[in-house]
Amino acid sequence: MPGGTRLSGAALQGGSLASNDTASLMQRVTGAAVWGAGGVSGLPAINGMGADRVQVAVGGMLTGPACPNQMNPTLSYIAPEMVGSLHAHSAAAPVSAGGDFSGGRISVEPALPAFAAPGQTGPQISGTLSTFLRSNPGSTGLDASLSVAGTDRALSYRGSFVRAGNYRAGDGTEILSSEFESLNHALDYVRRDGNAVLRLSGGLQNMPYQGFPTQPMDMTKNRSAHLTGRYDVTADWGRLEIGGFVHHLRHGMNLLDDKLNWPSFDGSQAIMPMDTRATDMGATLKLDLARGKDDTLRLGAEAYRTRLDDWWNPVDPDPGAMMSPEAFIMLNDARRDRIGAFAEWERRWRPGLTSILGLRYDHVRMNTGPVHGYGATDPAQDPQYGGDALVFNAMERGRSDTALDGSAALRWEPAPGQSHELAFARKTRAPNLYERYAWSTNIMAMQMTGWFGDGNGYVGDPDLRPEVNHSVDLTLRWRDAERDRWEFTLNPTYSFVRDYIDADRCTGSAIPAVYTRCGHPDNATGTRDFVFLRFANHDAHIAGLNMSGRLRLAETARFGRFDLRMQAAALRGWRGDGVDLYNIMPPNAKLTLEHRLGGWNSALELQLVSGKHLTSDVRNEVATPGYGLVNLRSSYERGGLRLDLGIENLLNRRYALPLGGANLTNDAVVVGQMVSPVHGQPILGAGRSVNLRLTLKF
Repeated sequence: MPGGTRLSGAALQGGSLASNDTASLMQRVTGAAVWGAGGVSGLPAINGMGADRVQVAVGGMLTGPACPNQMNPTLSYIAPEMVGSLHAHSAAAPVSAGGDFSGGRISVEPALPAFAAPGQTGPQISGTLSTFLRSNPGSTGLDASLSVAGTDRALSYRGSFVRAGNYRAGDGTEILSSEFESLNHALDYVRRDGNAVLRLSGGLQNMPYQGFPTQPMDMTKNRSAHLTGRYDVTADWGRLEIGGFVHHLRHGMNLLDDKLNWPSFDGSQAIMPMDTRATDMGATLKLDLARGKDDTLRLGAEAYRTRLDDWWNPVDPDPGAMMSPEAFIMLNDARRDRIGAFAEWERRWRPGLTSILGLRYDHVRMNTGPVHGYGATDPAQDPQYGGDALVFNAMERGRSDTALDGSAALRWEPAPGQSHELAFARKTRAPNLYERYAWSTNIMAMQMTGWFGDGNGYVGDPDLRPEVNHSVDLTLRWRDAERDRWEFTLNPTYSFVRDYIDADRCTGSAIPAVYTRCGHPDNATGTRDFVFLRFANHDAHIAGLNMSGRLRLAETARFGRFDLRMQAAALRGWRGDGVDLYNIMPPNAKLTLEHRLGGWNSALELQLVSGKHLTSDVRNEVATPGYGLVNLRSSYERGGLRLDLGIENLLNRRYALPLGGANLTNDAVVVGQMVSPVHGQPILGAGRSVNLRLTLKF
């Protein structure tokens, strides 16, 4: 994957038939996977590195974590049907792809309106209207687009709505807190003036609820608005691109009706409102200079700014009540700013031999204001939270990180039908705001922090060091001379990550022992329970092997074309002290038999996943058994009408998702006044679902 994997056009068709989670499109990329979360908030992973180790840009827009559970990742702000293209890079990406990531980069471009054909008089009006139904979880939705275009101007609207209930596993088990609803609007304007193109885009999202079976809380509000702009000029000397964006978010968490949680003191269902307000802004400047016919020099500069407030309103004004009488301040005017610059040289030495060398500089600054817990605005008067708050407020909280990174790649074609690439890179990611500034070791507060879906509690460390990934990627590709009958790709990867941000069992606290588990012997040695951890740096290694291929089996005028496709991946990740890394996808493969005849396209897919047995002992990660699934999909298109039909998990198998996390909702035990989830229960995958989509183009 050094040169990246690009999906567009036909490669994206049908991507929303089984899921409205845009992250699920990454399952079409060999070596990629998705960490389970909410129904539209999966966290993508590339070669074993997930969450914000993989940087995601949508139309050039970057958003940082704006929730202690990362319920609103960047890909959740665009629906699958609104995606025009997706470009995925591994950690060995060229420096021009971006900075401040250690695991990979995903660039998603929205579907923009096309200009009318030259010579056409009057505006060209086109659009689509699409509706879908999924039997499991009984979800329905509507997607629509409308475009008005001239030969040099175009305006388009895109919208998407989906509502889904709880899904059921293959054995009929209802997975509680898996429901969601989402509404997206986008307006795009494109203007062309000779070799210059101006693009302006705006969008709104309203997500009134989204259940998270792997978290103590659910999303009860996610309203965002964004504006992006890009100006491109192409000339004989090269290309100039200027871009910018602003994104504002209001996010809320609480408990949905079917969440098993603690009762309040009067026996009614407790509430625990949590709120976030975030603003992300950014600007980029990129210049490609053609230096003769064989050399290209790429220069760029960028700046990003994040402002984040995270607070938890009191449940009861009574000073004696739980989680009262003041608001808990998690992050107070937290700030994370980054500036970056790069230079990259691409040289074509001879036909079939190209090199790319690049250097990159990034500087990250972050800080946050004073904090306090529920008990009092004066931490000295709050035994549950005050000790931690006093220590945190007294320290110098500002931090700066500087990174000098580089990349080198060599592409060569030794013979017709062969194309290979070797890439090396050093990539640095500074900690996010929660990794550094989640300050409380209180039991409940730690349980609210963590985007891993493991049921454990986390506290930050202001002295975390940035993680630095030294990666090597080799891609070997063979195919027939016509590039039509067969192809096979082999991609071994290796990463050594200095100061990988992982976690250790927490050992120290500034609050009384009755309010924390940090330092308790059972937290230090427990192997069959949820535990409490502090983010910590460790050296880590990740080695992997990805394979993909395609073979044309037969093609006749009467019966059409038959192809066999294959994807396979295997990973191993471990720390320098021998602990296995968390959420490493076990060996897996996908075999797909495809058939095309006229307007018909069909696929029979076999998905095989090995058992996950190499698990993180530090986090008490749950092992999962292996499984096999059969999926069936077919589509028919004629004129402006397209019908998609699919059956996922055709045999209705019961299976556990290896990256799905721990189920904190379905099983629980009562301990005093608390209802606690049972450790060792993985999230089950969805049972059989019949999916139907009807699309009209005009």
